[in-house]
Amino acid sequence: TKSLNNFKKHILTPNKEKKIDIFLHSWKTHEMTEKKLLELYKPLKYIYEDKILFDKDKKWNYFYSRWNSTSKVLNLVFQEEKKYDYIMLCRFDLVFHKNIVFNFDNSYFYCSHWVDASKEAQKNGLLDYWFISNNNNMKIFSTIFDELNNYRKVESENYIKSNHTICKHHLVKKNLSDKIKYVMVEIIDFNLERFLNNNWDGWKKTWYNEKKMKHLSIF
Repeated sequence: TKSLNNFKKHILTPNKEKKIDIFLHSWKTHEMTEKKLLELYKPLKYIYEDKILFDKDKKWNYFYSRWNSTSKVLNLVFQEEKKYDYIMLCRFDLVFHKNIVFNFDNSYFYCSHWVDASKEAQKNGLLDYWFISNNNNMKIFSTIFDELNNYRKVESENYIKSNHTICKHHLVKKNLSDKIKYVMVEIIDFNLERFLNNNWDGWKKTWYNEKKMKHLSIF
């Protein structure tokens, strides 16, 4: 519930002068949750469907499920005749600590800094909680599910081992890696709702110096 209201506070309200359409895809969970999502977001189009077993391998079933959902919600967007200046793709359980106003250069493919990850992880992967880009870039990104079988063939290579690495690999293969622009920092600028009740103040002090990270938070 907190994340639902938070999205309205930090994304919808700051952009109230703009025409924003919302699209949802979700695997069926709880009827009341689904109803609340529709009441709050009033999506232009949405899909609720039963979970699909894509693969007997638990890890790859998770990968297929994640990127199938991504592709489906983006395909809802592309069914519209108009082209959107900005498309924001994000999880339902995100809580933002700052406003995002859509008035920045949309030619980039925006994602957040992954500063608590190893240098190797940052090189080969992305923190995949949210992405923002233009219509054309997102249309290219939406093909990620269709490419998963090809990417699975190189799973033995060190960088295909998580959703973080799959999305980075996809952007590289689709010639979008030069468009990647890192903005905002987890914990400082946004977080997952389930982490809010934990002792993140101490964790943040361990990983981040907020003054040093402040310049990373801007678009």
